[in-house]
Amino acid sequence: QGAGVDMGAYEMIAPVITLLGDPVVHVRQGEAYVDAGATASDPVDGDITALIDVYNPVDTAVPGTFTIRYNVSNSSGIPAAEVRRTVIVNGVWHVTPTGSGTGDGTSWEDAGTLQAVVIAAQAEDEVWVAAGTYIATTDPVLTMKAGVNIYGGFAGSETERDQRDWVAHETIIDGENVRRCVDGAD
Repeated sequence: QGAGVDMGAYEMIAPVITLLGDPVVHVRQGEAYVDAGATASDPVDGDITALIDVYNPVDTAVPGTFTIRYNVSNSSGIPAAEVRRTVIVNGVWHVTPTGSGTGDGTSWEDAGTLQAVVIAAQAEDEVWVAAGTYIATTDPVLTMKAGVNIYGGFAGSETERDQRDWVAHETIIDGENVRRCVDGAD
């Protein structure tokens, strides 16, 4: 008989990738994102984490949903089942009483109007509202949208939410005694 090694069933077992951290992560637009990564193990090769191939298309400058993919194969070429993490970059929208620039709400320079920006925002997005009095001819002045977070108290130049000061920069929604001010989301 020969002097070979028979690994038996282990030769056909795929490695396993284990995700570190949550499978779904929310990040605010413009914030740095550092992926928690993953580990990989194989019954024959042991720890093969260093061999993981990571596809990470996350761009926090752009609101949207991104998928990070993790793949690895063992020394026999047997691939692990692909593991994925979803990173949702939530938009930050900007509002001033009259809008400015392009009015699309993507920056303070291109701030939109309150109702238009709330309509454009997606669930988990943030709407930053600059100081001023907000009126409209509609009743109510503002109809909220489910999952959209609205924050007032901005001067109109902030880059972080915690820079706002709602005492120094009052944000007022005024129905002018004839309209409701705010209607909640459905």
